[in-house]
Amino acid sequence: MTRLVWFVAVAAALSVIAVGGEAVEPAGAVRVDSCAGQERIVFAGSRFSSRAELFSANPDGSVLVEIHRSPDGDEISELAVSADGQQVAWLGRSLHVADITGADVTELESAFNLVVNSPPAWTADGQTLVYGAAFFNDRGVYAIETDGTGERRLDTNADSTDAWHPSVAPDGRVVWGGLRTGPPFNTVINTGDLVGTKPTLEDEPHRRVGLSPDGLTRIAPGASGEISIDRGLGFVPLVDATDLTNSESVVWSPDSSQVAWIASIDGVAEFQTMLINADGTGQRRLTTDDDRDLQGESWSADGTRLLAFDPARGISIIDVATGTVTDIDTSPVAEARWPRWACGPTQCPEGETPFTDLSPTSFAFDDVACIFVLGVTQGTSPTAYSPSDFVTREQMAAFLARLWRAMSRSCASVETDFTDIDGSFAQDDIACIFGLGVTQGTGPSTYAPDGLVTREQMAAFLARLWRAAGGDCAANTSPLTDVADSSFAALDVRCIYHLGITTGTSPTTYSPADNVTREQMAAFLARFWRLAVAHGLVVPA
Repeated sequence: MTRLVWFVAVAAALSVIAVGGEAVEPAGAVRVDSCAGQERIVFAGSRFSSRAELFSANPDGSVLVEIHRSPDGDEISELAVSADGQQVAWLGRSLHVADITGADVTELESAFNLVVNSPPAWTADGQTLVYGAAFFNDRGVYAIETDGTGERRLDTNADSTDAWHPSVAPDGRVVWGGLRTGPPFNTVINTGDLVGTKPTLEDEPHRRVGLSPDGLTRIAPGASGEISIDRGLGFVPLVDATDLTNSESVVWSPDSSQVAWIASIDGVAEFQTMLINADGTGQRRLTTDDDRDLQGESWSADGTRLLAFDPARGISIIDVATGTVTDIDTSPVAEARWPRWACGPTQCPEGETPFTDLSPTSFAFDDVACIFVLGVTQGTSPTAYSPSDFVTREQMAAFLARLWRAMSRSCASVETDFTDIDGSFAQDDIACIFGLGVTQGTGPSTYAPDGLVTREQMAAFLARLWRAAGGDCAANTSPLTDVADSSFAALDVRCIYHLGITTGTSPTTYSPADNVTREQMAAFLARFWRLAVAHGLVVPA
């Protein structure tokens, strides 16, 4: 079975050399070093068309952000996440880099003239990318700064040709595979640096070699199912390859204590996940479902989970301790693939509420805590939230204006023509959202502060606030058949549906005329906030 296995190379990585689609990942290649914010995943897929797209999401599939949409006919592969988890580089027709929020997407200049043919590797500081590329038949190793400057070739003086998956060591060494330019034309490992110093060559029959995160151990898969390890005294077998074929995508745990890889077992074509201790003990089959065909594994920063994908099922998380495989719902994204761990800004601050009328089993329990800590709600009394009460338009204005201010944005000083809001506790908040264009009132001179907010109105409020913050609203169709195209909020409902703020009241209904409860509103507002953070729409304090 021949399979092309793409993989990531991260800044803490040391070396990787891949041939014929089989790969050893470099040190730390499939994990971020740590995450001080919100754990995220990045992955490729498609949502609106046949175009390839790049997304980020929370590990449960929520808070979906589109990072990039490629031109028609382009592909997205070879994802590489920086060591801090906050930048992602990828290959298509050219080499790209972007902030994990989708901001500052840059198409690097080098790719205009070169066919990039190996995954990018990050330097430890997240400032430089190294990659293999070909200009006609001339294959080389290149480096470029992430702002598109400083493009340079690193193997000009090498006594070898080809550029098999270069990677960058923490000390700045650059390691890649190649072939000697003269007799006996054998496989070599090149070790150079980021300024193009002539690399040293090491004759090595293992063409796919990677280093552990601590840099002390080399590991390499063979032509069949075997994997060898070199602890400084030469390569020796690490695994029992009996019944294994096509061992690929070898990945080290963050602490260098374990090795995971995928292999065909007992002649079954589908790949399964294997695990072994770095000292050669404890070899075991981690996944046991022969119907799964797992690929592209990566370790979480805490070393407890592996991220993988099945071409037929999408993305999954594997618990390393138990082998439990949990599928991630990435809908409406189709063909989700090549997932990598990443790290985004903290979404909801931690905290508890004083509300005694909100059950811990409430679907919005965490959402109420989120908007309480943010200052978006104070409850209906010091100890009550009244989750079943309907939201009034007066309360809605207060929620939205406070959410706007929580995003470190200011409200313009404007006056309204509304004659029915004098004395309202939310008079300034109503003026705030009026100035933002979030409301026009129920008439030229009325706001109807005591009126109840319907789900249709709620969609308009939230979509307008999203646009006011600079967010993009997709106006594509949705499966919600009870929202007429003639509805004033038809595009707004589609907007919040595709953002993930609502999933409807059923797979095909939105119930636009229903009133919104305070419990439901907490969920809507908290989802809005998390998306705003993930999209980079919250102004840094």
